[in-house]
Amino acid sequence: MKKLKAYLFGNKVKLPEVVQKRVEAYKQDREWSDHLFCKIIVNNTAYFFIQYDGVKRPPHRARLVIRSDGSIPPIEEVCQENYQDVVWMGTNIDHCCYRLSTIGKKWSKSPVWPYKRLKQLLKNIRDSSDKMPAEMKIAWESFYQVTEIYLVKQDLIKKCYTKGMELYEKLLATHQASLKESNTLEHYHNLMARAAYRQNDIQLKTYEERKKLLRYLIKHTRWYQLFMWITIIELAYHHTKLLNEKKLSTSDLEINEKIHDRMMNDELRLIESDFYQKEREILRNPSQTELVNE
Repeated sequence: MKKLKAYLFGNKVKLPEVVQKRVEAYKQDREWSDHLFCKIIVNNTAYFFIQYDGVKRPPHRARLVIRSDGSIPPIEEVCQENYQDVVWMGTNIDHCCYRLSTIGKKWSKSPVWPYKRLKQLLKNIRDSSDKMPAEMKIAWESFYQVTEIYLVKQDLIKKCYTKGMELYEKLLATHQASLKESNTLEHYHNLMARAAYRQNDIQLKTYEERKKLLRYLIKHTRWYQLFMWITIIELAYHHTKLLNEKKLSTSDLEINEKIHDRMMNDELRLIESDFYQKEREILRNPSQTELVNE
């Protein structure tokens, strides 16, 4: 029965009546509200993270943070620009859990067999091409690197998805999260996102080298080398399935260029630098000054 109820209505923490009254009081004309599935615990205080949709002004949503006793904390308490505050934690947990449970699930099931096969084909070519010039050996290494990076990163994606979902399930069971859980979810999400990005990045980078190797093999393979021709044809097939810039739209290329440095630097957060500015614009919590003047 509990599973059926969660499936039909969602597995979310129940809002206390005093909190629900506050949610309704801050709701504006024709808006509807929703809330994060768990409470946020900071300094032994529990907060509920509310979102209003259908807001008339762009971005057509607003947020409100309410303490468990129904009181409204000031912006300065819940939004501090240190990635340890309630607004950051609520947004981060919601985003990471959604990405892990949807895109992460999809990425974790990406097939590895084509890359294992491609790896074996490249080994066959290396073993039968001892006289390959230095330039072609570099091209071969670039092609081979595609398979190695993909397989290593795919294993990482699966581990991050599994561990991230285990933590997600724990939060659904306890309905409360601290900074520790928020940071751990972000860690798994960022590792997964960077792994997927680097799988694609190496394919884009090696496109010309892969073409160069295939041209060389076609040119230097004798007509009677049947096994080698079969290998080349299969290799060319896998090559066409890999990414290159021609397969990306202009907007995809622009986004890729914009996020490249952040995705390749493990020390940087993936969140945009104007996160807090955007969040303050949609927060309905009053400032400390406004509370004092009430």
